[in-house]
Amino acid sequence: MKLSIPFTRKFARVTALLSIALFSLSVSAFAKEAEVISPAAPTSSPTLVELIDVGLSENPSIKAMRAALHGVEQRYSSARAFDDPTLSYTQPISEVETRLGPNKRSIALSQKLPYPGKLRLKGKLARKDTELAGINLESAVRDLVAEIKSSYYEIYYLDMAANLSRERIKVLEHFTKAEMNDYSVGVAGLSEVVSAETRFADAEYDLVLFEELRRAETSRLNAL
Repeated sequence: MKLSIPFTRKFARVTALLSIALFSLSVSAFAKEAEVISPAAPTSSPTLVELIDVGLSENPSIKAMRAALHGVEQRYSSARAFDDPTLSYTQPISEVETRLGPNKRSIALSQKLPYPGKLRLKGKLARKDTELAGINLESAVRDLVAEIKSSYYEIYYLDMAANLSRERIKVLEHFTKAEMNDYSVGVAGLSEVVSAETRFADAEYDLVLFEELRRAETSRLNAL
């Protein structure tokens, strides 16, 4: 079955406008992608690496886990060490005669020695706590980085979709005006004008939706 489409002036005009819009969009998309990928490209928006660095340094959960890891590391060091020695000094009120002679002032140094194997056991338990805290921190870091990447690329997608909607609005606005002009001279019917206006309104709604979704995703990214 062969399908033939009449090549009218209206069809040629729409085809040309769509070609121009798609070409403009592809050029702007290529420039935008190069700007995001290239680390040296000047941009007012933070790069993905910068967002990850800020997230890892400012996220409350990550900061709390780092503090917890530091705490168990300190406990691990102290668990493997002997207790501090005790230095004592004795000064009698008055000298008392003993079998060893008069009781005078004295200085003594003492050190507690743990039961054999007890110090090693405490060290093992503290080391396991340190390893567990490190694993929890690594897992939290991976999850946070994954969320930042997901949000970053979602915003990038919404920006591209919004740009496409803007280009579509430009084309449909011109097309709607052309349909209204054709209708005014009796070339086009009212249904064609209504259809063009409906497509134009849909494109404007899509743009508003993408911009609203971008604001929501930006708020979510800032909360990470």
